[in-house]
Amino acid sequence: MSDSKDSFVFSDAGPFVFVSEHDSIMQTLNRKAQGNKPIYLSLESFKGTEDKWPNVPIIYAQTHPDLDAWDQNPEAELARIKGRLVVGKLEEASIASTGHPRLMGKWAFADPEIQKGIADGTISLSTGFRCTNDGVKLTGQVQPHHLLLFKETEKHIPGDLSTGFLNQQNTSAGDEKLTEDELKAKLAVAEDGLKKSNDAFTNLQKKYDDDIKAKDKEIADLKAENLTFQKQVADQKWDSFKSRRIPKGLLKDEAAEKAARQEFENDPITFMEKLMDTPAPKTGDGAEPQEFTHGPKAPAKKKFEDELNDVNVPSVFFSKGMLESE
Repeated sequence: MSDSKDSFVFSDAGPFVFVSEHDSIMQTLNRKAQGNKPIYLSLESFKGTEDKWPNVPIIYAQTHPDLDAWDQNPEAELARIKGRLVVGKLEEASIASTGHPRLMGKWAFADPEIQKGIADGTISLSTGFRCTNDGVKLTGQVQPHHLLLFKETEKHIPGDLSTGFLNQQNTSAGDEKLTEDELKAKLAVAEDGLKKSNDAFTNLQKKYDDDIKAKDKEIADLKAENLTFQKQVADQKWDSFKSRRIPKGLLKDEAAEKAARQEFENDPITFMEKLMDTPAPKTGDGAEPQEFTHGPKAPAKKKFEDELNDVNVPSVFFSKGMLESE
């Protein structure tokens, strides 16, 4: 099977207890994970991605965002899934190869809702990334996209129950004793993580806005070019018809020509019927105006129906004085 590029989301960890800094198993590797697309997650596909995971957004919602929609407009996609960004950060990601290989992470949070959910054991973790695959296993290197925190319910449970958060001894939210300086330091780390997430979000939104402006300009330019082309075609048709079919002197001034052209463009057949009923202007001595071609024999005159075709008018013929169209 040929390689394909897909987006993956996997619900990995079960309930965990909040600590200011702790270890967690973010993904069990060399194992077929469950999720929206069950597939074998090889260790090789995750190697070299450790420094990328701390830079992805951390989202709190009950469902993963669509990865392409997020890239185009994160604000709109966040609203669609009724989610928000988490006040906190993944401080470090690493791959542990002792025993069963796994993707590890160290976290810090300063988000009251998340902290309470973690303390209550109702918050779980899920990863979102892109990677090529052959339908059975990953074949390329993983491209981290986001991390999802969600509240466990009967309908929303982790897809891989073998993973979870590994808490250090005496580090529960109620037991951990920190000095004021330590608390400030932890808060500073969390605020820094939030700032980076907000900056990334702002940059994505700016890129989306810039892309939209560029597309709007491109469309406007194409419309302007099309209008220019249409005007050139209309000018050519009118000039050609005027030089062949409208007697000299009939259009006395610019206003008369403008009105005649408007009639011609609105309804060519009616205009030509009117033109045929209009007598040619007389010269001063009452003689009909004549034109002569000097020199070589003049080129053959086009048939009337051919001239109609030149201005996109159906062929016509006369039958017993009546004008009919084919």
